[in-house]
Amino acid sequence: MKNPSLTKEGKKQAYLLRDTFHLKSEDTLIISPTQRTLETAQIWIGSAEVKTIVSPLVSPRMFPQKQEWRTLPCDVMMKRENIEKGFSSSVR
Repeated sequence: MKNPSLTKEGKKQAYLLRDTFHLKSEDTLIISPTQRTLETAQIWIGSAEVKTIVSPLVSPRMFPQKQEWRTLPCDVMMKRENIEKGFSSSVR
């Protein structure tokens, strides 16, 4: 499946992230342009006023990085216009 949304478990983990690591106005998030990463950031940010940067420089990759490994085929970088349309209220 290309660009799947977060699962119920993924959403639960994103809310746990928000409850554990509180964002402040001086924080900056650098986000990969993939569906699940953007959804995670949207939940994590909530109503906080946080600077966000969506960049392909933090695009999908496997850690630890090994040349023969590939990212999941579902994690495809989204186009800018789709990011702006779907996440403009929380990802600025």
